[in-house]
Amino acid sequence: MSRVAALLLLALTAPSAQTSPAEEPAEAALEKGDFAEAERLFRQASLTDPDDAEALVGWATALRGQERQSEALPRLRSAVDRWLRADALEPAAATLTFLVEEAPDDAALQAQLGDVLIRLRRFAAARAPLERSLAARPDSRTALLLGSVAWENGDAERAAVLFRQVGDSAPSNAALAAAGWTQLGRLQLWRSRPQDALAAFERALELGGDSLELRVELARALAQLAEAGSEPALMERALGAYDDLVRQIPDSSQLHYRVARLQARAGNAEAARVAMARYRDLDRRDREATRSSGLTAARAAAARRHLAADEPALALEALAGEGAELVELRGLALLRLGRFEEAQRVLEAALQSDPHRTELRALLARAMAGR
Repeated sequence: MSRVAALLLLALTAPSAQTSPAEEPAEAALEKGDFAEAERLFRQASLTDPDDAEALVGWATALRGQERQSEALPRLRSAVDRWLRADALEPAAATLTFLVEEAPDDAALQAQLGDVLIRLRRFAAARAPLERSLAARPDSRTALLLGSVAWENGDAERAAVLFRQVGDSAPSNAALAAAGWTQLGRLQLWRSRPQDALAAFERALELGGDSLELRVELARALAQLAEAGSEPALMERALGAYDDLVRQIPDSSQLHYRVARLQARAGNAEAARVAMARYRDLDRRDREATRSSGLTAARAAAARRHLAADEPALALEALAGEGAELVELRGLALLRLGRFEEAQRVLEAALQSDPHRTELRALLARAMAGR
């Protein structure tokens, strides 16, 4: 069996795949080695249903059986596009893995494979194609994703170098440069280097990256410095940063908890008591919401069905409510609709509650790139 035929087998045995009656004769022709007849039948199936990725892979297999590789590759690329529209990541990743073996110097294909593997949370596997893409074609977005993958894989030094490069080398895209400095700051916080983190966050602010996520991270750096030292000015600045955040996100239990800790460290017992009481009230509410997560799961399942059917507008209707999973799916639906600015705002909000989700950052990078 050829490797493209193996891809067809994967596609047809995937949980979401359903072989249409029209494709059964084409598969039979392919198995008999009648590639010309298989090509005719798979082409007809593809024209009948332009969203049928399996038909495109079958068509490509038949073309390769006739030594027409240059015609087969565009069909496989089209199959990838259709699978990604349906959020069918497994067959998309398998097809992209084949394509990058056929065209190892194609930086865009390598980057796309890395992006899909990130969405599958296969961070170790995503690193190699992203490294190859960056070596073939320097690109700040790819560098930002590669830095996040290196961090996920425990290579903090490589991640820091890449984030700094993005911050320094993206003058034509201030938002991307600010994202590089923000990621570097988050990494430095993770490495318990709050002073370096604060410097990186301030560089991001200078570039206009004044997102809520950045303000939260900057406040964390200030809090760590204030709690570790004895400078009143640092404590005052940290409290001011958290006061601003509480005004913007008054129902965040974690923000009130941080305020309570800082106020206690500053010796303000009454203010600490008030903040801690508010934290406990909100934390109780959050735990009650978690117990009602069955509704969230149902909404998420409905949204995934609509996304698989390439119905992003209906997916959005199903996604009323809160919860990290719903917010992530909402961002994906907005991307499909081409509403990139809205998608960016939604994904940035999702990262507030879970800043370490590299796959969310991959979607955010797509929103920032407008694709």
